[in-house]
Amino acid sequence: IIVWPIVEFIKGSVAFPRPTQILENVYSLIAHSGYDSFPSLHTAFAFTIAAFIYRYSRSTGIMLFALASLVGISRVFVGVHFPLDVLVGAFIGIVIPWGIISVFKRYGV
Repeated sequence: IIVWPIVEFIKGSVAFPRPTQILENVYSLIAHSGYDSFPSLHTAFAFTIAAFIYRYSRSTGIMLFALASLVGISRVFVGVHFPLDVLVGAFIGIVIPWGIISVFKRYGV
């Protein structure tokens, strides 16, 4: 719930174009709207889930981080994101849940 508005705020503030809009010979396999490439919301969500699970089950979390990485790679592969979009989405998806969990642990929630 917290990751989505943060990513959408950044997307609206930065308004970075998608690869198909500025690179020649790049075609998207998925139809997407314009200037909202940075950061990748799909990648942020995938890493958010992996980060939450990792804090409670390392083995499952590692598997989910691998799957989240595949989500990010797929977003670049289908032509809707640049690698930086995916890296920042992954960063957001890791930092926010870890911060939330740390606050909860500190206050005994």
